[in-house]
Amino acid sequence: YCHMTNTPMVSSHHVNLPEYNKKYINNKNLQDLYLYLAKKTYYEDSMKYSEFVCGPTFSSLSYFSSVKSYDKEKMKTFSTGINKEKFDKNNVSIEDIFEIRKETDSHSCGLVCYAGRISKEKGLDIFIGIAKNAPKHKFIICGHGPEEEYYKKLCKEESINNVLFLGKKSQKELCSYYSASDVMITPSTTETFGFTVIESMSVGTPVLMPDVPVFRELHEDFQELFVSHEQDSKDIINQYTEKMLELISSKNKYSDRLIEHCKKYSWEQSALDVESMYRDAIENYKPSVEKKASSLVKFMWQVPVTKAMMKLTRALFWRYIKNEE
Repeated sequence: YCHMTNTPMVSSHHVNLPEYNKKYINNKNLQDLYLYLAKKTYYEDSMKYSEFVCGPTFSSLSYFSSVKSYDKEKMKTFSTGINKEKFDKNNVSIEDIFEIRKETDSHSCGLVCYAGRISKEKGLDIFIGIAKNAPKHKFIICGHGPEEEYYKKLCKEESINNVLFLGKKSQKELCSYYSASDVMITPSTTETFGFTVIESMSVGTPVLMPDVPVFRELHEDFQELFVSHEQDSKDIINQYTEKMLELISSKNKYSDRLIEHCKKYSWEQSALDVESMYRDAIENYKPSVEKKASSLVKFMWQVPVTKAMMKLTRALFWRYIKNEE
């Protein structure tokens, strides 16, 4: 549609689809099928029809290199940004931290935080497993999502009593919870941004995270905070637990380094980066009769076919998920 109306297009990429579908589909053939469909639509169309494809890191854009129309010159990164005014250690008082420690009954033990969407792709099975491994410490989950009741039920069935589900929190509240925590854990391998990681680091609280390209690129100076996900789930949980216990006893050793590291991540710089891309896209755009015709033909046959196929694939997909559960 953009090409039909001579409008330059910039695509923003923020989903790690190859990892994402592994969290929901255990069948290798179905994984390959959905990845093939993603490659033929999401990746290839974005590459072919956009002036630029942008993301926070080059590693988050790496899968685009597998499509036929790959053009390295189209790949752009912009700095990941957070609201620095909201996530500032100086905004949190001793009284705020005391209240949270009282609320979570963690005065005499470690307090471990997770913040974000409560869903399978976020690796919360691992987070719950760590809590089971360390019953003397308190674990809090800030956020909501489609799997919230599932994880609450799991904790109840397995008698895991040290996990608190606190619901969605405002940015101001999150800043306080990050500050009060000894460590944050984000076990998701599907991230391409990792905003909550930077939010927590900005107040000086260390984050344990998967050893994946996106985090290595953004936080390469903190290799000791990475956890390999190459082993089975039991070994992964044990690795997180071991590193978590070390951090609980030495949280402050990272505080100043983390705050300094996160100074470069701001909304202002991210906005300037994106604005620059839009300006380049507008200034360098050259209307193409060939692309306009191609878009029109594709639009005419793909839209009705896609609508029909979506109903079928949705029905098959949810039937498979229900059977898996």
